[in-house]
Amino acid sequence: MGKAQVGKSTLVQRIKNYANPGYSIDLSLLGNGNLSKTESTRPFFVESNLPAYEAYRKDTGDVINLTDLAARCEDEEDYREILYSREKDVGLRMKPQDDETQSENVEFRFLDTPGFLDTSDRDGSHAVNIINEMINTRTFNLIVIILSYKQLLTQEQQLALEYYADIFKGLHSRIMFLHTHVDYADVHHTNTTHHLNLRMKNKALSKLFRRHDSETVFDEDDFQEYPSLTIDLVSKKRPVIQCLIRNTIREILKMATQSPVVFDTSVQNIERIRDVTHPTKFNEEQREKIKQRFAAEAAKIERPAEVEEADVGGEDLEQINILLIGDVQSGKTSLVETFRLYADPTYMVKREHITQGNSRFADEKVKITPFLADLHRVEIRKLRQSTGGYDVVDLEEEAKKLPEKDFDHLLNLDLKEVDTVIIASNGAKKYRFNIYEGPSLNESAENFEKNIFSIHRTLVESDQKFHQVLFTLAPGPITSAIRTTIRVCSDIFSDLSSLFSFVHTKIDYPKLHFGNKQFQDSMKERQELLQRYIHSSAAPYLIDCNLQSNWPVQHAKTYNVVHDILRTAIAQTPIALKSPLMKKTPKMVSIDTTLRWQARDAFQDTQKEIAQNNKDLLELCGKIRQLNIDYKAKDQVVNSAKNKEDVTTRDDMEVVFKDKYTVTAEAYPEIYSRTMTFKKQLRTIEKVHMVCENVEIEQALGGEGFNHWKIIYRRTSGAAASLVVKLYAKKQDSAGNPVGETSELAAIRLQRLDLEKQLAAVEERIRSKWHVEKEYNLLRDWISRETLPKAVMEELTKAEVYEAKDTPFDKIKEIYLKSGDVYDSDPRVALSEVEDEIDSGMYFQNCPTEAKECIFEEKFDKSSETCSVLMFGKTQAGKSTFIEFIKNYANQKYTIDETFLGTGFMSKTRVPLQFSIKSNLPAYEVFDHSGTRIDIGSLGDKHRDPEDYFDALNDKNTTLQPVPHDPNTSPPRDFEITFLDTPGIDDTFGMDAEHAPKIIDAMAKMQAFNLIIVIINCQEQPSIAHQLAFNYYSKVIHAFQGHHSNIIFLYTHVDYGKCHHSDANHLATMKLQHKAFSQLFQFSEQSTIPGSFSRERVSKAKTTADIYHSFNIDFGRKQRPIIKCMTLMTLREILERVVNSPPVVMDTSLGNLERIDSIIHPDKLNYEQRNKYPDSTQAILRQQQESSEAPEATSDGLNAQNDPNSGSGVESTFVDLSFSAHNDCEEYFRGVPQLDDLESEDEDGDRLASPGSGIGMEALLSRCQDTLSHEEYTWLV
Repeated sequence: MGKAQVGKSTLVQRIKNYANPGYSIDLSLLGNGNLSKTESTRPFFVESNLPAYEAYRKDTGDVINLTDLAARCEDEEDYREILYSREKDVGLRMKPQDDETQSENVEFRFLDTPGFLDTSDRDGSHAVNIINEMINTRTFNLIVIILSYKQLLTQEQQLALEYYADIFKGLHSRIMFLHTHVDYADVHHTNTTHHLNLRMKNKALSKLFRRHDSETVFDEDDFQEYPSLTIDLVSKKRPVIQCLIRNTIREILKMATQSPVVFDTSVQNIERIRDVTHPTKFNEEQREKIKQRFAAEAAKIERPAEVEEADVGGEDLEQINILLIGDVQSGKTSLVETFRLYADPTYMVKREHITQGNSRFADEKVKITPFLADLHRVEIRKLRQSTGGYDVVDLEEEAKKLPEKDFDHLLNLDLKEVDTVIIASNGAKKYRFNIYEGPSLNESAENFEKNIFSIHRTLVESDQKFHQVLFTLAPGPITSAIRTTIRVCSDIFSDLSSLFSFVHTKIDYPKLHFGNKQFQDSMKERQELLQRYIHSSAAPYLIDCNLQSNWPVQHAKTYNVVHDILRTAIAQTPIALKSPLMKKTPKMVSIDTTLRWQARDAFQDTQKEIAQNNKDLLELCGKIRQLNIDYKAKDQVVNSAKNKEDVTTRDDMEVVFKDKYTVTAEAYPEIYSRTMTFKKQLRTIEKVHMVCENVEIEQALGGEGFNHWKIIYRRTSGAAASLVVKLYAKKQDSAGNPVGETSELAAIRLQRLDLEKQLAAVEERIRSKWHVEKEYNLLRDWISRETLPKAVMEELTKAEVYEAKDTPFDKIKEIYLKSGDVYDSDPRVALSEVEDEIDSGMYFQNCPTEAKECIFEEKFDKSSETCSVLMFGKTQAGKSTFIEFIKNYANQKYTIDETFLGTGFMSKTRVPLQFSIKSNLPAYEVFDHSGTRIDIGSLGDKHRDPEDYFDALNDKNTTLQPVPHDPNTSPPRDFEITFLDTPGIDDTFGMDAEHAPKIIDAMAKMQAFNLIIVIINCQEQPSIAHQLAFNYYSKVIHAFQGHHSNIIFLYTHVDYGKCHHSDANHLATMKLQHKAFSQLFQFSEQSTIPGSFSRERVSKAKTTADIYHSFNIDFGRKQRPIIKCMTLMTLREILERVVNSPPVVMDTSLGNLERIDSIIHPDKLNYEQRNKYPDSTQAILRQQQESSEAPEATSDGLNAQNDPNSGSGVESTFVDLSFSAHNDCEEYFRGVPQLDDLESEDEDGDRLASPGSGIGMEALLSRCQDTLSHEEYTWLV
């Protein structure tokens, strides 16, 4: 049993052919890569005496020993030569059996089960069918769980497997795993990546099943793995491959001859099985818990538990402290293990820790590894066969003198030809080395700030002096993230900058030959670049920490590099990290910049509010002044008979303010001001009396009618000066009313009283806003600082403010304000001068929309020749591999780094990443051994036999060369192309919903794309997961662009050997697959958006695949010249399409971004919404299956399947799904006749199209216009 399209039916045919060599494999019964083949559980019988097969050379009759062939062949090319031997040279036969080895015929009964996760979503009914057959069969000798090696172990697949693991309780002792689609060419022992991936996948599967094994006690850290085999189910007529396939089948059948185990069919067990919830019946809560558990399980597989080690002692020895930092998978742990092996050759290397390197689960603390060692070198002695003596080998000298092949041979000598001797280099003095291994640092990672602060804090708290800082670098380009990481480390640990050294790990030692100018030049250029980043001439070290190598010369080279590293550390003067302040990282600076914008906007809003209040204040004061003037005018009429000059004789006036101001001579000649205010606010000044001595009044503010008075005066001489001020107001009676006030005057006074209350309220509002300015100044001070103290950094990292999906600006602001005043000694940083390359998407994600639009307008030049490409696809489809091959195409000196490639087991890319290449798009051609150019395009026509074609593709006696430039034409122009790599769909950690906004933000930052590449593993079948993801991202792309015109499909992992015209089944499968994937994507397109592909265009296209152009590519590990040329030329075609396609500018307005945010991600769909898709997916695949056998389209572009009367065409399905994709369509179409209910003619006699014909849209809209409201009709249009 196994997932749909993993090769069960193919294995059935292979078993029948093994049992009966005369049986011809029926290709019609094999899967087509699209639709599930097996509809129900089918038993079949074979009878066999389990013969073994052997391959032999026809010219000599010698048997080829295939036992451990991949491990025995040292050279991979020799292994492939044997593997691909032709029938004319090698034969296949049964091994002769004598009376002792002769076995009797055994009858085998197989149950071939339907594949789970099939496209028709019948898993539940299939499960019932399978369990019923198990109950009827009762006994089982073997249960074979079949998995495709080239397909990812998704969470959906793990759910299905776990379900059956629970069902199989009591049968686990008979379970085995069979990994199909394993290319035997990849099994060579040098392909450590293949073996590691297979081991990790088998471990994960075993853990999943053992959890439900009732026969053993499950220990999460110590469990027995299930037996497993690998098989390649290809149909190549290669005797060695066929022999390996047959003997693998023999191994399976031999395992099936063990004693049977009885399946428990008791009532209790049947009830238990019924109570096991099938994954298709999970509710949202169950599904979410399962996703979280699988993510945790994946983390444990990648990050084994740490075992505490005993201290090595040596506290009395001289302490040598070394700080080790680097990016993920840069070789830090391997280097530490190499150090320990250098110190103690008996040390058992922890290989399970070396194979890790996933940034998501890397340690977030500094690990201190101590070891005791003396300094010693390893001397290489080459033995003389004739005399028995030896010659000391100096590898550096040999690299200069020997030819490249001889130098390579020297590096691979075994212990029979070479000996190594340890030579002490400093009198055997021992040291205690302390390696401070920091967590992985990558500026684009979410936990970068936390990790680098962890290193900084550890160094400060250790109070130790450090002798060396090692920065490990794996092969590959010095990316923007690595450059920024190095610069940040150089700034933060600036006190230790003189101790910096770079260690280039994973170096292939044969490349050190002086004749390899390409490698020598690239390393020189690389080192010069790195030295510029840290502004010092740091010494480089080149080392291969391959602890699995058995070559003594290479081990000696590694140990001698370690000796040089440690010797340098001892010789250098130790330095302590002086400053307890940590410098801000670029991400922190950019977030602080955004926070400053927000704080500034809030402050400006407050200032606007204060300004408005001040305006209200002045307006109220003006009204009060006018009332005072009116009051005075009316009061003058009442008191006209009184003498205004003799204020002392008036019985209605009294002194309300009196003061004397004395000005000393020393203060001459300054200007002074005094403000006098009544304690009783309701009374106004009627008269001012001033007596001045040596004082001149400059200005009087206020005046009569006001309740306050302000004067500005200055000294007129240096003599003593004084000023006496008396302010008079009207007397008040016992009720507080002015004496002699009339009713009219009282009304004015009451009105003034009301205005003064309003004035007091406005003043209170102003006072309440005054503290904002203080907070803003304090916050601005923190933001403008270049470094932060430990306490603040502790709070920020503890709150995980830099790891959050949405930056919690309020939390950062709270921490800053809580920290109080800023220290004075800290230098400032110009926040406006943040470099572009420090920006990994967070800058634009956090900044205000207005600033974002301004930045885009400034940075994006529509006339620029720079091209942009977006890549997305299912996880493990080959996106990262495509990147590596693109880099190799643009620069043939670049070596593809397999550490950046997918494992086939775990998702690789966690965040959207950008990379750029420059290339003049060179073309390549291949020449045979005689120098004749090979026409690759007609290779299939030249070699009509598929086996001859396969040999021609893999001919190693050919030469790959770039096509020379024609001197009569203009020189080729360089193009700069930027690629955006995105996290894979169907992520193994269940992070799809978290990845989506990051992808959208990265797309918005790019602003335009010349091409969008949908990358699909050709081994994958179109699934519900594809449609869910395609539906979501096609809507996102539509919302950004309005159409799909710049989308292409790239099918990866295509075997060029199968693309021969004679393999009609494979070619038809590929064509059918592209139709299905294309329509799944086109299916989700919102054709009502202006500029998109109309349904009419879809219906008139001969096939849906016409809409999306497609490319096929082979990402084989070892490529012969012709295959490599085909790969390079495919890449060239894609890049030509990029540079020849105009950029499609995306709509990044605030309204559109909000619209995109409102699109529901598949992970957020409820159970009913998800269940809408299986039927539509199956309908597309069924239709494509039928259309592949249907007649060609008629002249008007509609084939017979799209007959309006049939109702079963492509467009009918398209329309139904398009409307069902909208959850809100019912409210717009409530009470409106559905499309199927519309009559064939409208009132004017115009024929209306049936669903799917794609015509008559005007008539349809005209009909709806009479029925719908204006708003509904606008929505429909």
